[in-house]
Amino acid sequence: MVTTVPDSVRLASWRFTLKTNSHRAASPYSFMQTPYDFMGGMWTATLDMTHMISSDASAVLAWVAGLDGVMESFTLPVVDYAGPFGLVTANPTFADAAQVRGKTIVLQLAAGDSAAVGDYVTIAGHLHIITTAEAPDVSDQQSIGISPRLRADVAAGAAVEMLAPYGTWALAKGDEGASLSQTGVRSRSLSLNEAL
Repeated sequence: MVTTVPDSVRLASWRFTLKTNSHRAASPYSFMQTPYDFMGGMWTATLDMTHMISSDASAVLAWVAGLDGVMESFTLPVVDYAGPFGLVTANPTFADAAQVRGKTIVLQLAAGDSAAVGDYVTIAGHLHIITTAEAPDVSDQQSIGISPRLRADVAAGAAVEMLAPYGTWALAKGDEGASLSQTGVRSRSLSLNEAL
């Protein structure tokens, strides 16, 4: 089940990170480095909320409790995003089918549209960022590279959200707390992971 964030959740700050699953490890014996790639990546975020009155704090706590810890997921638009940076007048679709873990896809765009590196796209509810973008061809199809890789197989004609991209999130921890200052200011911070 995916829920939406209640209106009482107002952001004071939003720290948004793409963690790659690839890294290098050095052998303790030879000091040779070996790269490992776990075929993916994941978004993480920390959501700090603005000061809340008591009723808003209670509404947020009820929403967090309803998520049942890390079990449920919710959607959130990309915060502080001024894109798309390319010319996008309508949401594109997949020109060809693509398989899970793919990182190159072909979009069917509206006439004259083009995606740009740094644009965010939502595919099957998951957020991706465009890392490479070829020029569209004469049939308005454009090959792009994305990160993280695709989370599931996608059929030709499937929708891609570019005009209002969003991510699907879950709480990163099963315990969440709120703080109350001596002046009565209530605040809350949530640690989030991409919900796969």
